[in-house]
Amino acid sequence: MSKLKTKLHLLPLGILFTLLTWQGEMMRGSNPPYRRFRIMTYNVENLFDTLHAEGKLDEEFTPLGSRKWDSRKYWRKQGQLCRVIAGVGGIAPADLVALVEVENDSVIAHLTERTKLRRLGYQYVITHGEDLRGINVALLYQPHRFKLCQQDSLRVPPISNKQRQTRDVLHIAGELVTGDTLDLFICHLPSRREERMAERYRERIMQRLRTYTDSLFRTRQKPSIILTGDFNAWYPERCFTRDLNVLLTPGTSPHPSSRTENGKTTLVPDTLTAFSPHRLYLLTYKKEARNHIRGTYKFQGEWNQLDHFIISGNLLDHATQTPPITPFTTVHNCRIVDFPFLLKNEKNGEGVRPYRTFLGTFHQGGYSDHLPLILDLYY
Repeated sequence: MSKLKTKLHLLPLGILFTLLTWQGEMMRGSNPPYRRFRIMTYNVENLFDTLHAEGKLDEEFTPLGSRKWDSRKYWRKQGQLCRVIAGVGGIAPADLVALVEVENDSVIAHLTERTKLRRLGYQYVITHGEDLRGINVALLYQPHRFKLCQQDSLRVPPISNKQRQTRDVLHIAGELVTGDTLDLFICHLPSRREERMAERYRERIMQRLRTYTDSLFRTRQKPSIILTGDFNAWYPERCFTRDLNVLLTPGTSPHPSSRTENGKTTLVPDTLTAFSPHRLYLLTYKKEARNHIRGTYKFQGEWNQLDHFIISGNLLDHATQTPPITPFTTVHNCRIVDFPFLLKNEKNGEGVRPYRTFLGTFHQGGYSDHLPLILDLYY
């Protein structure tokens, strides 16, 4: 009971009912005997400290820079991230929190030790890459629920010397409370602003990720693999279909399979398609939330699904067995987080958009230009 009181104390009373209602919706469809293991991914939109780092292009995020990034704005954003992470957990903390677009150890240490998140006991790991702006990815984890066994950074060189080095991919292997090993890859692939050159770079990274995951499929007895983060791409772009070679989950494919008997071809409902334990499946294809939200990022009035959860079939196949072998999940346990305070009404009255921290160099004071995603495993 003391843990519950501590957790709820993190949340303003005005939003507590909304969060608990959302928490109940997220648990719907799971049987009471199973316990939840929740994973969150969130591009937090430029979590920089206020100091210039030598050799990095981060001057805009200083008090004298173009964004006038001072201590007041910085700690406001830290408090907002604390609110989101606490809210996503609901009654119990999210077990793993993948954070994208964070600068360094200092900002993560401040988040976990100098906001109200310190009561939840998160530990963290972070990359230390060569991105020119100094952007990295990080993982917060509950050490009593996820025993860290291995961490490493995967650095993929750019296509040409004219291109910037992108962020490292963070690979973490840890032991779940079930004794199973979970391999998690946190990605922040090159921005879409550089168009074709960035597209080729994303494809190269996905090829490298496929090499790593294929190796895990060969060496792990029960391969439980999750790729998440901001891919700056969506299905069916080639980096998904060709380079990483992901499959869609049954019930979501726009191309049903078929079979031919005695010269007659009939469509096979994809709900009957079996999962391959040694393939990767995309859970975020055509993902929707309330208020006509059809993605995690909105650009020029259109929703885009840039953030993803991609998982090994081993985690999905067990959900079809009776009783299921754990841990397991389904496509319905992957959802967009659509808390009202993360959204802002469009000026033209046509829907909502993420409540951003910055619009250009103007400080809106919001949370992020992306919405979070969550994935629940059960055991």
